Amino acid sequence: MDEAAAKIAWLPLRAGIGPIARHLGYPTENARLRIIRYVKARRIRMRYRTDEGLLVYATGHGEIDWSDESIELCLDNLIETDLLPAPGRPERLEERARQPADRAIAYLITGYLVEWGDWTPEMIREREQAETDLGQAISEGVPAWGWHPLERRRKRIPSDHFRAEMIERKEVLPVSVTRLLKVVVRIDGTVGTSPLSRITEYSGPRWKAIEVDSAALRQARPRPWTTQAESPATQSDESAIADPVLAANAPAAEKVVLLPAERQKTKPWVTNEAKQMKKDDEIPADIGISEFARELASRMRDAAKIDRSVRPVKWTYLKNHLSEWDLWPVSKIKTPRNS
Repeated sequence: MDEAAAKIAWLPLRAGIGPIARHLGYPTENARLRIIRYVKARRIRMRYRTDEGLLVYATGHGEIDWSDESIELCLDNLIETDLLPAPGRPERLEERARQPADRAIAYLITGYLVEWGDWTPEMIREREQAETDLGQAISEGVPAWGWHPLERRRKRIPSDHFRAEMIERKEVLPVSVTRLLKVVVRIDGTVGTSPLSRITEYSGPRWKAIEVDSAALRQARPRPWTTQAESPATQSDESAIADPVLAANAPAAEKVVLLPAERQKTKPWVTNEAKQMKKDDEIPADIGISEFARELASRMRDAAKIDRSVRPVKWTYLKNHLSEWDLWPVSKIKTPRNS
């Protein structure tokens, strides 16, 4: 290793995820998605240790267990990409007075202003309803601005541009259908209608790059934190540290993560457990993905009490990977007798 590389300050992901989430104002899972996105875009350097203890410098592509406690991130890159504050700067980013559509829609779903690239699959599934909710909020008086295509300038959008009267009907529709028509704000900041139909069309200006007043949206649609543990301001992660800059520059003996030589990877352990559960008929037919993930996480914690090579992970991490690992829906799980 050359002298320049030896001087790079590395921050363990397990220690940095809490401060990064607080800085962004994100839940930890969305913060993790931002980190992964930036690593894959080569904006952040990362490294981890193999089971043999060898350091591997990776781009984030390929098979990587992001729950691996040996993963470290380049501290300078985290500061350069504004995932952590520079020394002496405020811990949290200042909230913008006007929020773009994707962040405003995310707020209506989760209570957090999350950029579209950092959305979880669960958030994406709720997108359509939230787009409608944002249009409704603007129609009720939440200030919004957008790019007027004819006047070619940004201006305040009249609230009545988001009322159902702006939807032109090409045919006479049943009353039951007419009542469902809504003007919505799409995730890309454009205006649209819901439900989509070939016989309806928005008759107003084709607004683009729509932004909404953040404070007014919070007041009109209050969204308390789902749980205290998910709040980036109050998160208490046992692996989090108060000052990631000090930690990354601490003596090597203070920050080295010692991994057991026989540490088990998360995916194989969970896969084997899920297969055994299905073989033993321990998975209810009507189980949901969240309940299934919680059960697997619980079993992993129990296993870790008697086997130190097992490193438990959060149920939300499992939930986000069950489909990727062919463990959801349950019908995809292959057991020894049907594989």
